[in-house]
Amino acid sequence: MQPEWAIPRTASEVTPRERGRSLAEGALRGVAAGLLVLVVAPAGLGVEAPAPAAVTPAPAALGSEWLVRSWETADGLPENSATAIAQTPDGYVWLGTFNGLVRFNGTHFRVVTPGTTPGLPSAGIVNLHLDRRDRLWVSTYGGLVVREAERWRSLAAGSGWEGDFVRTFAERESGEVLITSFNGRVFESSGQGLVELPAPPGEAGQGYFGGADVDGVWWVVQSRFVGRWADGRWESRLTSSPGLPTEAVGCGPARGGGLWVLLGRELHHMRGDREVARRTLPEAPGGVWSLSEDSQGNLWIATHNRGFCQLAPDGTMRRWDAAQGISDNGRCVFEDREQNLWLGTSGDGLLCLTRRRFQHFDLRGDQKSLVVQSVSPDPGGGIWAATYGRGLFRLGAPGQTNVPLPELPDGARVLQSVWADRAGRVWAGTLGGGLRLRDSSGWRLLPMDETGGGNVVALFEDSEGGIWVSGGGERIARFDGQAFRIFGPAEGLSVSGVTSLAEDKSGALWVSDGHAVFRRERDRPFIEVKRADGASLGQITSLQKDPDGAMWLASTDEGLWRWKEGRLSLLDARVGYSVRNVRGLIEDLDGWFWITSGHTLVRVRASDLRAVADGSLARVTVQEFDHNDGLPRAEFTRGRQPTCARDTAGRLWFATIKGVAMIDPAGLRLNATPRRCTWKASLSTGPPREPRRRTEGTPPEGFRSSWTPRGRGRSCCRPGANGSRFAMPA
Repeated sequence: MQPEWAIPRTASEVTPRERGRSLAEGALRGVAAGLLVLVVAPAGLGVEAPAPAAVTPAPAALGSEWLVRSWETADGLPENSATAIAQTPDGYVWLGTFNGLVRFNGTHFRVVTPGTTPGLPSAGIVNLHLDRRDRLWVSTYGGLVVREAERWRSLAAGSGWEGDFVRTFAERESGEVLITSFNGRVFESSGQGLVELPAPPGEAGQGYFGGADVDGVWWVVQSRFVGRWADGRWESRLTSSPGLPTEAVGCGPARGGGLWVLLGRELHHMRGDREVARRTLPEAPGGVWSLSEDSQGNLWIATHNRGFCQLAPDGTMRRWDAAQGISDNGRCVFEDREQNLWLGTSGDGLLCLTRRRFQHFDLRGDQKSLVVQSVSPDPGGGIWAATYGRGLFRLGAPGQTNVPLPELPDGARVLQSVWADRAGRVWAGTLGGGLRLRDSSGWRLLPMDETGGGNVVALFEDSEGGIWVSGGGERIARFDGQAFRIFGPAEGLSVSGVTSLAEDKSGALWVSDGHAVFRRERDRPFIEVKRADGASLGQITSLQKDPDGAMWLASTDEGLWRWKEGRLSLLDARVGYSVRNVRGLIEDLDGWFWITSGHTLVRVRASDLRAVADGSLARVTVQEFDHNDGLPRAEFTRGRQPTCARDTAGRLWFATIKGVAMIDPAGLRLNATPRRCTWKASLSTGPPREPRRRTEGTPPEGFRSSWTPRGRGRSCCRPGANGSRFAMPA
């Protein structure tokens, strides 16, 4: 046994408390780069997928749950800091730096400076806040301004602002904003201006953290005073120790209502006029810059000298600092609408933590990830994986186990396929060593002349419990529980190594060897399924039945075919399905097809595919995943069966040349908020031609509306007079 990772539970099996704790419990495992890459059309994402540019240095992958990506000046930041972070309704992430205000779409940084935007008084950004009216408050070295839509409004001394720089922003549910400055002054918004509140009775000249309680009462927190503004005066509520350092305090809003107040190692949850919970940190966090709580109940403390502290709901604390490849110079933590966590630093750039959508099991052998040829779910739980060189593995709750097989000639450790059937038997196909069966009596070798050959590349169980075996030659075999029956040329089957088998709703068997596709109705000969022009269907690597009676055929060079009632339909780029190299497909429990293609995985609604094939829908919407979502940087396996599997809990498993990838579709969270497009017109001459890249959307009147949801460049075009062409990049 080689325990490494246990199979995670499904989303429905994990409690919210455990989700919050999972990061704290995750061990550091190696180095990985990347952030979410996901193409969603037609709506698009609120934040575009970050470009796969170089990461300098490559940040760590924290546990099995997170992927980390970082940006510095080499990646487009105007300065290696992120003093504050906010996200506007159009999906853009705004960053404060000491050399400009930055708007980030996940791919490109747009820097706003006084030179490009006269309404911004300084390029040095200290703090940001997006209020409930979608106004962006920006504290700069040169003053405080508010961005409303595209207008900038300055809050100079005549508007009530007389602080130096903003330490914190806080806001009531009714929309009023509380502002504290570094020099100890406190202001609240009033109409279009600010009103200064009387100075709290703390240490003069020392800044306060500000907060708003559920009842709309203002709070301020300082090492010498913690209290609230009630009935026109400041009232003390918590007493700190006399020797408490000025930098050991802070406060932030609590997700359940109220405030978190940190005094040294003591963390108080204040709600209304009383303390509802208290925690003692195992150690002092460091010099506090900011506090925030994420949607999973984790409290984040950004410190300027000891990195970032994450306090899980159960009280477990983990420190993320330079020793873990992050930074000692923490500034802020912000959670966006997709529940990505953005970490701002002083001097070490911007980082983003994305929840890993896929788990990767590399089944290492001799310091290299193993090629996995086939995966099959065990009806009793767990997953079986057939590897090229290390035999059979079983992944289950205890971890992963390399299951020994009895000695086989030459190909003993090179497996081609695996199948765990409903009767509890395990079938293991080898390269040249025949088929092995494990039942209640143990493992045994089956005669090659009964199984159709010794190179067993495909296994399949039909609706009656019969096991179909492709031995890699001109014949296939079926085991009915008692004996094998051979099928070959005498039954109308003309193949040279079947790689895929399936059964449609009527009970007919389908087979493909990559050169032709055959279908056999019960007790009848095999009949070749051909195109309308009579040509054979070549390059079909996978077959998948549809509950509506159709059969899906995955092609490595044309896209996706559907056969229904004798009629073939091709789904390709013309209907929005632009993946030509299809290697495998499987349907999840919620009606989505997951389709492997090279290094990427595509998800599309089965109902949309049916509607397009029927002609009742013009285009499909696809979502694409790759290594930035946790998939290994590896190709998906093809030419074997099964290479995709759905286990008893609904999780999906995929064989790759570097191990096994798994996703729990029930736990997938995607941002469906449309990202606003800005249209700019340009004129070019020459013959009319189609744009190189297109995406779903509604272009201006007169422009073509056929778009392809691939690539980050987006445009449409319209032929003009005399061969001219109007191009509209979005």
